[in-house]
Amino acid sequence: MSDATTPPPKGVDLDAHSLPTVIRRSPRLVRTVAKGVLVGVALGVVVGLGLPGTGAMDRAAVTVLIASGFAIIGGLVSGANATGNPRWTLLPFPHPTDEAR
Repeated sequence: MSDATTPPPKGVDLDAHSLPTVIRRSPRLVRTVAKGVLVGVALGVVVGLGLPGTGAMDRAAVTVLIASGFAIIGGLVSGANATGNPRWTLLPFPHPTDEAR
């Protein structure tokens, strides 16, 4: 590799050989999945507290089970959103190919 301070050779048109750079500003995966899990737990607690307890399970057990299921779903959805196609993310950054159109 060449040193970054070395100038390019004379007579070489760098603009003709350069490729456009795409900088992806993706969120941190662990933070994003953790936020999805927390949102899922919050929704699961709200839904679980609204459901009645059954004969075999009391209201607390139903709430924990529903919250756990919603946490798994929230983590999977947010992880897929963070690692998936940049067009599908909820970030306000434009897709690089949209600028060329």
